[in-house]
Amino acid sequence: MVELAVELYGHRVGVISGDNYRSFDITFNPSAIATFGANSRTLSMAVPLALQPKRSLARRRRNYFAGQPLGNARRGGKTSLPGVQPKIVLAHTTTGWVRVEDGYPSTHILKPVVEKYPTMIFDEEYGSHPSGRSCSGARGSHH
Repeated sequence: MVELAVELYGHRVGVISGDNYRSFDITFNPSAIATFGANSRTLSMAVPLALQPKRSLARRRRNYFAGQPLGNARRGGKTSLPGVQPKIVLAHTTTGWVRVEDGYPSTHILKPVVEKYPTMIFDEEYGSHPSGRSCSGARGSHH
């Protein structure tokens, strides 16, 4: 069985495990649910945090994680991470920072400030919390 840790904002959210692409799923870490809240959509709107995720939504979770091999294309630097914001996926290695390419695993996502919309990054985080509470407090410190 293969396992892959899933981290968000420095917290281990859970572990993806499975024998193949048809059977893998995520087991959420109880401390992540305590930090972000039960049924939080901080990770994704498609993947709410739950101690016992609904079996009926397993295919949705697999689809979400299967679409996440983050990487930058060799030409043009286009990232495979969806969304409207510009972004670069990076990996921190023993020799420093590198842009990842062709699905190489990333460790960080860099989202530069968009001059026309300087609060876009903070608004995205703020909006991902149904209660309007920012998990890192970054929004409040920038207004």
